[in-house]
Amino acid sequence: ILLGNDAAVEKTIDILIADFNDHPDLPLAVFGIGEEYYNIASADANKCNTPESGEYLSKAKDIWEKIIVHCPDSQSIGLKHAYYFSAVCYRRLGQYDNALAYYQTVVDNWPDYQFAWSAQYLIGSCYENLKSSGAVPESEANLKIEQAYKAVVEKYPDSALAASACLKLSDLNLKRGQRLDAARYLGLFLATARPTDPRINSVKARLEQLLGKLKGEVQ
Repeated sequence: ILLGNDAAVEKTIDILIADFNDHPDLPLAVFGIGEEYYNIASADANKCNTPESGEYLSKAKDIWEKIIVHCPDSQSIGLKHAYYFSAVCYRRLGQYDNALAYYQTVVDNWPDYQFAWSAQYLIGSCYENLKSSGAVPESEANLKIEQAYKAVVEKYPDSALAASACLKLSDLNLKRGQRLDAARYLGLFLATARPTDPRINSVKARLEQLLGKLKGEVQ
């Protein structure tokens, strides 16, 4: 990989798959090869969106999809990683439909997988992008977005993205004029956010303002 000999890499993977197709460690071994390309694409945060980075993401994804094709019934963590990180690559490449399908497979088949909470959140993110591009009608996308973020809050309340999902849900409700629900999710954000979350003070201010408006409406 470091020498740029992609043909040799591909040949090696094909030999591994042919000779060790029934070995339980095959998916994880092949995943590790693809991970080398992924790490190169992600090594420099300032270059993550360059064409060169995209090429490495595509190479990683192509390797991981070999796992999906050749080891569909594997119980190995390598298969779960292959679905999740292929979705990550598709999303970074702007191919949100493909990313969405793989993220959905993760949450449907392995809800206890170590990155299932992230996959659930990113389903909502993918639908947001598909809505922005016009690929999915707004009414349909909004429903899917809300369902995705609600699932994060309900199924993975202790995850790193639960607080962010609360903010997304608050914004969705506020746009619909449902201020009470919007305030509820702001309160839930404050209850679930990490103490060091830089958004806490601004959310407190938003909640106070929203509660003030609700109190005025009641009076």
